[in-house]
Amino acid sequence: MVAFAAVIGSAAAAAEQDLAAAARWFAAAAKKGLAPAQYRMGAILERGTGVVADIEAARQWYERAAEAGNVRAMHNAAVLYANARAAKSNYEKAAHWFAEAANHNLKDSQ
Repeated sequence: MVAFAAVIGSAAAAAEQDLAAAARWFAAAAKKGLAPAQYRMGAILERGTGVVADIEAARQWYERAAEAGNVRAMHNAAVLYANARAAKSNYEKAAHWFAEAANHNLKDSQ
C-alpha cells in the first residue's frame, strides 16, 4: 500500500511538472501575440493550472486575446470584469466585452 501511494505521489508530481511546462510554452506563444495562446494563458492563470492562480493576469491575457478577435476570450474577460475576484469590478468593460461576444453570436454572452 505504501508503494502504491509513492507511485501515485510521483505521478502527481510529474503531471504538475507537465502542466507547468505547458504553461511556459503557452506563455511564450502568448507573448508573441498568438490569440489562442493568449486565451489559454488566461484560462491557465484563472484556474491556477500548473501556475499560481492570478485573476488579474488572467483578465489581462483574456483581454489581449479578445482584442485580437478571440470570441471566448471576449466572454471570459467580461465575466472577470463583472466579478470582482481580484480587483475592483469594471462594469463598463464587462458590458463592452459581453456585447462584443454577443455580436459574434456567442450564446453565453447574449
